[in-house]
Amino acid sequence: MGQEKIVIIGGGVSAMTAALYLTEQRDCQQHRTITVYQQGWRLGGKGASGRNAARGQRIEEHGLHVWFGAYVNSFKTIETVYTKLQRPVDSPLSTWRQALKPHSFIALEEYINDQWQTWPIDFPLLPGNPAEGSLDITPWDIIKMTLAWLKKWILDLQLAAKKANKNINLSTKNLVFSLMLIGN
Repeated sequence: MGQEKIVIIGGGVSAMTAALYLTEQRDCQQHRTITVYQQGWRLGGKGASGRNAARGQRIEEHGLHVWFGAYVNSFKTIETVYTKLQRPVDSPLSTWRQALKPHSFIALEEYINDQWQTWPIDFPLLPGNPAEGSLDITPWDIIKMTLAWLKKWILDLQLAAKKANKNINLSTKNLVFSLMLIGN
């Protein structure tokens, strides 16, 4: 029996993940030939980025590079890739923890009365190694976590407004029920 020929079209994250896990199967090289076809020279799909030498090495992105904490399989995959690479300790980004940094702050803008208003949101960081997590979370867990984050955000916003001597109206009537659900 000849080798099975597998073609992967595209070089995005899903395509590269498929190639990685296909090659991890026992005796893959003896039984399979895997070819990746990608338009252009750069892998990464929506997550591709590069530097533009004509513009002072400015980073140009094709997509937003933010992982919102629910990508357990992605962290496990990147950890697998880094383990296989065995990068020297003194090389740049030698571990996935050096390449990926936790980030919890975002700022949203809302156009109110002909002015842009900033809504800063600092989400709580989740403890532990994201590559060791699981997807065992219920919809109710997500609701409780979201309400806890909302409560923290409101309290942080009120504290910031108080420090700035500003009076903010957070539509208290609409928020009271949510805050009552999650308690003090």
